[in-house]
Amino acid sequence: MTAALTLSILTGCTAEPENVDGEAGPAGAPSATATASASAAASSTTPSATASAAVSPSAAASTTPSAAPSTSRRTSEIRKTDWANVTLANLDYMGLGDLRFRNGRAASGANNCTMLPGGARPAYAEFLTEEPASSPVTEDALILIECGSDGLDQALIPVKLGFDQKTRETVGFIQADPPPGPGSRMTFTSYTVEKGVIVTTVRKADGGRETRRYRFGGGKTWERL
Repeated sequence: MTAALTLSILTGCTAEPENVDGEAGPAGAPSATATASASAAASSTTPSATASAAVSPSAAASTTPSAAPSTSRRTSEIRKTDWANVTLANLDYMGLGDLRFRNGRAASGANNCTMLPGGARPAYAEFLTEEPASSPVTEDALILIECGSDGLDQALIPVKLGFDQKTRETVGFIQADPPPGPGSRMTFTSYTVEKGVIVTTVRKADGGRETRRYRFGGGKTWERL
């Protein structure tokens, strides 16, 4: 992309919110998780220190998404994820399988991937079904990754805790539209979860913007509404 996208952060400022909105940065820009300093990552107990590294000063000054929980409640396990160094289990996107990120980067065959590109941030909410049903209800995450070989494409990836409460299990993906030609592609500019529905704003290859909604369709599928 030739122009950066100006984005807003929508977060609660008092009690712990039902969900926290994700923010997508300029497509093709370096991963915020990859450019964060080691000292900042080491001192943080949530992903916010790494995710906010490439965000504009005005955005960084507001409440950061993963620092939102009330002091009266414990931080959920998914919010403790070090997204720069996470392993995403069973990733169906591009048939990547178990994808291990290190410093915000991962590779599988000819494909190179970036976690939370350009200052993107995860969104958090309880929106994925727990399996088996006896599993404890936990908060889930929605993240943005960018992968490809010659060209890069983006996808939103829903992530939940595995039964062991440690594994980061992926539940399908929402892929950007196929690029119509070289140098033009669709990107995600913001995303959130509203009453179990993923709501995202996209910038299409022709430069137009639109809001899209997706609901869980069973298995690992997501249906556009």
